[in-house]
Parts: sequence; structure tokens; C-alpha cells
Amino acid sequence: MSEIRGRASKMTLGIDLGTTNSSVSVYYGGQMQVLKMHGEYSLPSVVRFPDRKLNGVQVGQKAKKYIVLKPNEVFSSVKSQMRNDDWKDIPEIREKYTLEGEQITPTDIATKILSELKSEAQSWESCDGNFERVVICVPANTTSIYKQNVKDAAVAAGFGQTDETTGDLLRDNNGEVLGITLLEEPTAASLAYGVNKGFFNPKTSKEQNILVYDLGGGTFDVTILHIISEEDQAMPSFTPISTKGVAKLGGDDFDWALAEIISKRIFDETGVDILNDSKQLANKSILKFEAENLKIAFSNGLSEVNFVQPLEINGQDQNFDFTISIDEYKKSIDPLIQKTLDCVKEAMDSVKLTIDDINRIVLVGGSSKAPWIREAIKTSYKEPYTAENVDTIVSQGASYYGSLLASMVIDPVKPKLSHHYGVELNDGTFCPLFLKSSEFGDNEVLSATSIFYNPDDSGRVMVAGWATQDNIEIETDEKGKNKSYALVSARNDNGEQIFEWLGEYEIQIPRKAAGQVPIELTLTIDKQNCIHAKAVVEGKPTEADWKRQ
Repeated sequence: MSEIRGRASKMTLGIDLGTTNSSVSVYYGGQMQVLKMHGEYSLPSVVRFPDRKLNGVQVGQKAKKYIVLKPNEVFSSVKSQMRNDDWKDIPEIREKYTLEGEQITPTDIATKILSELKSEAQSWESCDGNFERVVICVPANTTSIYKQNVKDAAVAAGFGQTDETTGDLLRDNNGEVLGITLLEEPTAASLAYGVNKGFFNPKTSKEQNILVYDLGGGTFDVTILHIISEEDQAMPSFTPISTKGVAKLGGDDFDWALAEIISKRIFDETGVDILNDSKQLANKSILKFEAENLKIAFSNGLSEVNFVQPLEINGQDQNFDFTISIDEYKKSIDPLIQKTLDCVKEAMDSVKLTIDDINRIVLVGGSSKAPWIREAIKTSYKEPYTAENVDTIVSQGASYYGSLLASMVIDPVKPKLSHHYGVELNDGTFCPLFLKSSEFGDNEVLSATSIFYNPDDSGRVMVAGWATQDNIEIETDEKGKNKSYALVSARNDNGEQIFEWLGEYEIQIPRKAAGQVPIELTLTIDKQNCIHAKAVVEGKPTEADWKRQ
């Protein structure tokens, strides 16, 4: 077996790196085969550091069972924290991520999960070598920071193609490691759906609009894909024509809604606010854990559930026992469900489609199995389709996509940008360089160049990158340059920030008076929405160092 492990596998792993659970699949023998992880078809995305030591890490169910017993040793639901570095601004989270004096990150947790998935996959009986190539799925509306973090975690976990002689990682012209591909979760699900529903090798031509409603453990996406398959054509084309989502909305939020009900009952009896009192972190973990179990009980058809739990409140053990009805719970989660339905409407409105133009709504993500989700979609739109393998369909689609890349078949996915990408001008407004819904066509990257002058004589320029999924007003001048009057600090009616900070480029320039140094910044964005920059200062190429912290 050691000789087999020493060579690269001919297969590509498909991974759904989920907020709550992760799964792995391989396209093998003409089937999208889900691999077992610790004897199950999914692995809890949970990591534990026993005694808060960096060695002896536990991943999966072994770690999850300590969420209540040892909450300060267990890390879960880290996916949303990988979108940016905001977690560092929260003292209790920053403190939790400091182990043995060393600052670890959510990306380090993702690395542990990916490493475990890879290790388990290597023990698969049909494994033919070291799994170097991988397709990892990401939310449709996530940030380029998240995507880069996922790539970094994948490299740290041992993925990436290597030179057969030296063993060094192979990289493209932009320095990206070869063999690590990102694929949007709804697209992966649609690929698997297409395989199962006969879009491949069709006897007749088909053209459909599929709306993928993807409600996972921590994120929500709705994506509309236009799928065209022609008679005798082996591969249909998948074009995402619209996407909309909420960065932090998923099963965790439905758990917290139930935890909030429980917390209010406890507050009425004790005057202690468990969810907002920093001294109640252990009890908060218990409430979250119990709320998830009670939610599942509701999902399985119970009309009421009982919270029976002893808790230590202000140094005293107290026993709590009360009943919660399904109607009370549904009322608490109705605003969350409505947010998802609003996203569905916005996604259709943005491309001037109605529900009559949608051939099928496909439910994806573990949280979409709840009966209240199906009920809400059916009432507002139409009867949705739930895949039999809703928990693993994303990784299965990723494995199929990986097989296409490995066999050099033409990529069937025709990606479009899901966000507007640009930079911040001196007056705080957003300068859009790449527009939402821009098509790549046959190009591997999109490129845009912006020329500006130094704002001061400091000898350096910091250019901040921003992105937004909102449909902001954009004008195009006579030279074809895009302009927006939207401030990068703008917020929507709900007080949520419209723009997401991507990081900034630091460019070293001569120390001259403001407005005297011409700077030409060229940004490129690839199909995985990863951004690279090159700068020319006074006609000479110079470094544009990417900074995210």
C-alpha cells in the first residue's frame, strides 16, 4: 500500500466543506460515490483540542460530543468566520483561538477538517494513490477572502499537484497551486441533479431554468441556472444567470431562534440572560446543543417538545422543565424563512423571470429538509424537489466536475460574476472594475485597469478592494469607465453593510507631492473569483502587495 500512496491518484476528490457537516465523493465506475468518514456518509465539521493543547486534535463526532462538556476546547461553525477577519475584533473569540500562547485561525480549523477528510478518503478500498486533486465547494455569495482561505487550508491539508521529481507544488502564472479547484455549491448540486435526471447523453434536446435553494448550516444561497442540453451532445452547459444569498443564515440560526425561546423562559425564572451574559458561556453551549436536538424533533413531526435540563445558575444547580409548541417555534423562525423567500424573489427579479419561467426548484443543504421550508416554498412559489441525497449531493456534483477536469472535457460551467468588484476612491465611493453577471466566455480571467495619482507624499498608496452583491446604480462614461456614487460604508434598510472589504494593495511609489505620480493598477479576477494585481508606477512595473489584516 505504501507504493500506491507514493504516487498521485488519477481521481479527484469532491468535497462539500459544510458549516455543520462535510462530505467527500469520488466519481468512480461511472457513479458519484460518497465515501464514508468514520463509518458515516458525512463528518461533523467540528474540531477539538483536548485540554486546549495543540497536539492530539480530534475531528468529527469525537469532537462534537464535547461541545457541551468542554465548550472551550471545541470549535464548530467556523465557516462564516473565514469570510473575513472580523472574528479578531471579538475578545472572547480571539481568546478562544489562542492556544498555548499561539494564535490559530478559523482557516487552521478548516485545515484540520480537510486533513481528516483526506486521511479517511485515503483509506477507501479503491484508492489508487495520493489524492492531490480536489474540488472544494463554496457558497455562491461568499467573499474572495473566504475562497483564498479555503485554498490555503487545502494546501496545508496536503492537497495540490506536485512535481514527480522534486515533490514541489506546481503553480500557475498567478502563483495559485494547481489541482485545487473551487466550485459554487449550487452549481455542484445542479451537476449532480443533471446526472441523476438525464441531462447527460440526452435523447432529446432540453432547456431549463433550475432554481437551487441552498440552505445549509451557516449560509443561504439561491442560484438560478440555465441548463441547455442538445441531442447527441455528451455535455450540457450550465450557466448561473442569477444568484442572491445571505452570508450568515442557516441551520445554526434556526437553532439559536429556539435557544432564544428557552433563554427567555429561563430569564423569567432567574433574571439571568444566558445568551448575552459573558459568564454563561458553558450554559450557552448547552442551550445551543439542546436547541438543535429539539429542532430536529420538530422536524420529525412533533407538535411540541420538552426542555428538561439542569443548569448551574449563579453557583446553584437549577432544574428546568417546560414545553415549547411548534407554533411558537415557527413564529420565531418566520423572519428567517422570509429572508430566504425574499432572496428567491430578488434573484428572479434581477433577470426578469417569474416563477412560471422556473422549471424546477431544487432544495439543497441539510437545513432544507425541514418541513417548514418545503411548506413555505410551496405556498409562496411551487412544489420543490428534494434530492434523496440532499446531505451529499454537493460533494457528489463536485466529484463529477472533478472527473470532467481530469479528463480534459470542456468545462460545462459557464461562470458569471456573482458580485460587483472594485476599489475605493479617495472620496470613499466605490469604483466598480468588474460588474456583477460579467461572463468569462473562453477567457480564464477578466482584467481591468484603473489609472490614478498619489493622494499624498507618503511614498506609498493603499488601494482597498470591495465587493457587493447588491444591485447598485452604475454609470458608464464616454470612455467606457464605470462609476458609482455608492459609499463603501453604505448600509441597507436593515442596517447591514452593503459592501464587503476584500483587503488592500500596498504600492510603493516615489515620495512626491500629491497628484504627481501616475499609478496604473491592473486587477485580474479568475473564474473562482480570486483577485490578483499588478501595478505600473511612472511607467515602471512595481509590486502590489496584497494585505488582508
